[in-house]
Amino acid sequence: MKNGKSLIATLVLFAGLSPVGADVLCVRINERTGDNREGARLRLRTACRSDEMQVDPVAIGLLGPQGPIGPSGPLGATGPIGATGPMGASGPQGSQGAVGAAGPAGPNGPAGAQGLQGPQGLTGSVGSTGAIGPQGIQGLAGAAGVAGPTGPLGPAGISPFTMALTPTPTVAEATLTGVLINGGLVTSTVDPGSTIQVSLAYADAHLGCLGCIEQIQFGFSDQDPIGCFFDQSQGDLIAGSVSFTVTAPSTPGTYFLAFERAQDFGCFVSSTSWWNGTPVAANYFAMITVH
Repeated sequence: MKNGKSLIATLVLFAGLSPVGADVLCVRINERTGDNREGARLRLRTACRSDEMQVDPVAIGLLGPQGPIGPSGPLGATGPIGATGPMGASGPQGSQGAVGAAGPAGPNGPAGAQGLQGPQGLTGSVGSTGAIGPQGIQGLAGAAGVAGPTGPLGPAGISPFTMALTPTPTVAEATLTGVLINGGLVTSTVDPGSTIQVSLAYADAHLGCLGCIEQIQFGFSDQDPIGCFFDQSQGDLIAGSVSFTVTAPSTPGTYFLAFERAQDFGCFVSSTSWWNGTPVAANYFAMITVH
């Protein structure tokens, strides 16, 4: 190799400037001689180009013998504790120890309580029925008794005919007149759940208790009253005419509109029931047939 001094001088200059990661030393080739070009610079490359040749650093004295091992550096800080590893498998079970000697017998315990009485035994079977005895002779017929007196005549049943001929109903000084159902007779046939128009005149004599506050309740006799068409606590006059509506029952059948006089602080103040219990036939003022 020619121009060794020039190569070494150039390599010394390159030694302080060589980039990190270069793999080989390369120098350009003289095209005529095939040797390195005089004055050419060494270059550090990962691989030499086609117009360059690789230089052996040992041959030109760049790589010396290996130096002695340097002293150990200081001990680094302890790293963090690693995660706990999984639990190892259980070891095999040891063999059973020898059976110990039997201990001395303990003292006798106290006598236990008496046991419960056993269940009663089964009842024995019923004996067979005895034979039926002979029938006795029939006795003579007794004489007919004397006929009792005839009972009083019961009240007439309620019907459209009797309702139409019933006198003006009066209950405890409260009297109704001029009753109209849907503008007609007090007997009316209507549809289930339909609206029934009622108009009437009333008078409450109010003589038995001049200081009492009175009302006149109305409704179907087999249900709680619907309301009051006269309520003295509301300033109603003791005689007048009213019109109101009721809703026909939803189940087909015959129903009676009834009225009752009450003496409360106002309509339904103390109770929402009929004042004197379920109305009777004398309290009826109209018969409604739901078909």
